[in-house]
Amino acid sequence: MKKIGLITFHASHNNGSMLQALALQTVLEKKYNCKVEIINFSNESQRNMYAVLPKVDNYKRLIKNVIWMTKYKEMKKQYKSYCEFSGKYFHLSSKEYSLSSQLEELDGVYDASSNVYTIPGNGNECYKPSLEKQLALGISGRAEYVMPYFTVGVGIGANVLHGGGDHKGIYQVLTLKVEMTRSSYLHIGYNLKNFSDPNYLMMGIGFRFNNKYPTFHRR
Repeated sequence: MKKIGLITFHASHNNGSMLQALALQTVLEKKYNCKVEIINFSNESQRNMYAVLPKVDNYKRLIKNVIWMTKYKEMKKQYKSYCEFSGKYFHLSSKEYSLSSQLEELDGVYDASSNVYTIPGNGNECYKPSLEKQLALGISGRAEYVMPYFTVGVGIGANVLHGGGDHKGIYQVLTLKVEMTRSSYLHIGYNLKNFSDPNYLMMGIGFRFNNKYPTFHRR
């Protein structure tokens, strides 16, 4: 039986988000015979958004909280029912996560300049190695600072599957994710090897599954 660690928008207290998480968990288990564990990740902004009375950070929030106080018992009961649903039906990880830096990231790399070599006696002519010498798969730990329109991140990792040579050793990354649409972002970064050797610049496009936005203060 395959084991799957699932990160989805499961901790928001609304019917749509919780039912889609349950549906995905059920399909993976029943149809594909997988053992599913939902990674229990929810950052501070998300937890505050769905609190019974969110923290006051402006006068509009203060006015809303004063109005909501008149229905505090009903709101607390509703909050409790969502928590009970989550505990009863979701297969949550035993550890709770609240920071992106607590999660590891998988890095797939194709570097066309890696492991290029020369042959003695042939001058400065360079030769390109086979494809497997230029592909690598690594795992890294990242710390990210999420802002309204972009995210800055730093990380350190190592390639676990590679063709040797330039892909050996520890690498470091500095990344910038810039919002393009609600469900996609531009990923720009710089890769350094062994804390000293410049490796390459990175550029790519990323997509958010289920169209869920990472900055939870937006509605």
